[in-house]
Amino acid sequence: MDSILENLHDLDMSAKPLEYTQQFHNMTEKPKLDDLREFFNFVITQETPQVAWHVIDALAGTMRILPDEIQKQIGILVIDETNKKQSNLFDAPLYKIRECLAEQYEKSEEYELGADLLKENLKTSHEQEEMDQVRLFVKLTKMSLFTKELQTLKSISQDELLKLEMFTVAQEAFKRASPLRGKISDKELLTELKICDALISEYSQTFQNAAEKYYPLSITIPSICGRDTLLSAISCTLLAPPSEQRARLISSLNNDERVKKLPVYHVINKIFLNRLVTSDEDKHLMETAMSPFHMPFLERAILQHNIVSSSLLYDNITIDQLGALLKVDAVKAEKETAKLICDGVIKGTISQIGGMIHFKDESAALSEWDRDIAQLCHGINGIYETLKREGMITSAGKARSGKEEKAKK
Repeated sequence: MDSILENLHDLDMSAKPLEYTQQFHNMTEKPKLDDLREFFNFVITQETPQVAWHVIDALAGTMRILPDEIQKQIGILVIDETNKKQSNLFDAPLYKIRECLAEQYEKSEEYELGADLLKENLKTSHEQEEMDQVRLFVKLTKMSLFTKELQTLKSISQDELLKLEMFTVAQEAFKRASPLRGKISDKELLTELKICDALISEYSQTFQNAAEKYYPLSITIPSICGRDTLLSAISCTLLAPPSEQRARLISSLNNDERVKKLPVYHVINKIFLNRLVTSDEDKHLMETAMSPFHMPFLERAILQHNIVSSSLLYDNITIDQLGALLKVDAVKAEKETAKLICDGVIKGTISQIGGMIHFKDESAALSEWDRDIAQLCHGINGIYETLKREGMITSAGKARSGKEEKAKK
């Protein structure tokens, strides 16, 4: 290799780009890592940037035909050595090389390394074609969301989540990709964007939105980077606050033949039937569909469901009795019930003096409204009858008739 490089170095400057490029293509026929390492190190450090650019551009165009490990090693070497030059001359070929390397890191599930490379490509993304930009945004979103930092995430507040660099990067990249969603013709890329959308909703703890995005995906994509999409749909549905939309998802899961084969189906069926979920076994079955990230939200989700179910079972109940029924502290039960009433999830009132909760369903509320209207009408009719007996209605009628006669004359 030394003699080949010396001969190439001694060539006339005008001949070097073609000869170096040809030598590189010859080496790709039976690629050897050490020879390629020596070759590129020599070209970048000993030749002019213009000559080096031609060879690096050739690498960028044919990199995918090289064995995976050689792609990684040579790609890293070229990036490191050209960065020392601090020149934007290499921006275009380096963009492609980083893209190829990121694909390799995605295959080996080294998402942090892939995301770091794609973040560098953001700096020159404005120079790329629109669809190349979209691909970059989607891939960066996906790799950032699948980093260990986020995949092993446990309970965390929204403020703390926004401080995580990878989540912030994912959000920003997703925002840039979303407006171009309608222009994506690549089905695989579009699916990856939908997956990212669901993941961001899940990490943001908007579980209803996440569930509505995961469930359609689960029908066509059983697994995403080791994550079961159906279990993700189930866990987010179970953690979503009570609502009509959640009830529809619960109904869909209850009738889904795939779900019926899972241990958690027993609990989904109980929720569908508005039964109380209070046993340790029920909680354990729900945990089978959860990741560590979901666990801190499970207790409250169970409590909310049980309060809604209790509102259908009882017209009224003491706060202490409700706490005992749901196996939680009475103060906690009262506080959560008050929130559900304020949010309009259930109808009812709480008497703190009497320590009593009065539940009402929609039909009861309407019946009470009807009774109030009937009483009002009855009262008005009573007043009318009294006035008539006193002769006030007749006199008023005659007086009015007299005035009308005078007006006609």
